[in-house]
Amino acid sequence: MSRVIQSLFAQTAQESEPEGERDVFLPSLQVFAWRRGGLYVAAKGGHNGESHNHNDIGNFIVYADGEPEIIDVGNCVYTAKTFGAERYELMNTRSSNHNEPLIGGMEQVCGRQHAAKDVRADENGVRMDIAGAYPDHVISLIRKIEIDKDRLTVSDEVTLDKAEDVTFTLMLRHEHRSRMRVWRRIFPEASGGWASRAARKKRIESRSRFAERKVRGAHPMPQCTAAIPFDCLKKNRVTFEGESPHRSLLQRS
Repeated sequence: MSRVIQSLFAQTAQESEPEGERDVFLPSLQVFAWRRGGLYVAAKGGHNGESHNHNDIGNFIVYADGEPEIIDVGNCVYTAKTFGAERYELMNTRSSNHNEPLIGGMEQVCGRQHAAKDVRADENGVRMDIAGAYPDHVISLIRKIEIDKDRLTVSDEVTLDKAEDVTFTLMLRHEHRSRMRVWRRIFPEASGGWASRAARKKRIESRSRFAERKVRGAHPMPQCTAAIPFDCLKKNRVTFEGESPHRSLLQRS
C-alpha cells in the first residue's frame, strides 16, 4: 500500500482548464455574461451609486478567442481624489471613458437614483432602458445587446425631448487603423430633410484606442437608432452600421 501511495505523489499532474458556465446572470446586481464559442460578452445595468462606483450603466466588454477587443479601461492608482468630491473628474470613473453614449455632450450622472430600468436578459442577450442615468431631457435610451453564435449586435435607440447630438463611444484594445471603418455623418437640414456629409474621424485615423460616432436626433420627436454589429472572430473586420426611421445614420466609406 505504501508503494501505491508513493506512486500517486510521484505522478505529474495533468493540466486542464475548467469549463466555464455558458451564461451567467446575476439579476440582483444586473450583471450578465455570455459565451458563444470564442466569443465572450459581459454587460451591466444597475445604478450609479454602487460602492466604488463608476458611471457605467449599460457598459459592456467583448473578448474574442480569449483576447480583449472592446474593453473597460479599469482602475487607476487610488489617491485622495478617488474618494473625494473630484472623483468623477477622474478618467476611469466617467461614462465618457466607458462604452456609453453621450447625449448633447452630457455624461451619465452619479447617484443611486440614476439606474437602469426594464432590464430583461436571457440566453440571446439583454435589453435595458438606461435613460435614468442621464439628464431629464432623455426620455428613453434603450440599449440592446444581442448575441447570435459568433455575432454580436449592440443597438441604442434614443428618444429626446429636443434635438441633441448623440455620440456613441467605444474603448478599444487595439490601436491599428484597420479595426474600424470610417463613416458618414447624417444630419437634419433646415428644410426638415436629411443630408450626408463625410466625417472622417481623426481619432481613428491616428491609431487611437478611442472611437466615437456622432448622430443627431430627428424631428419632430428627436429619435435615432444606431445598430452596431461586430464580427468579432475575424480580425480587422469590426464594422459599424446604423439605421433610423428616416434614413441610414451610417454608411461605409
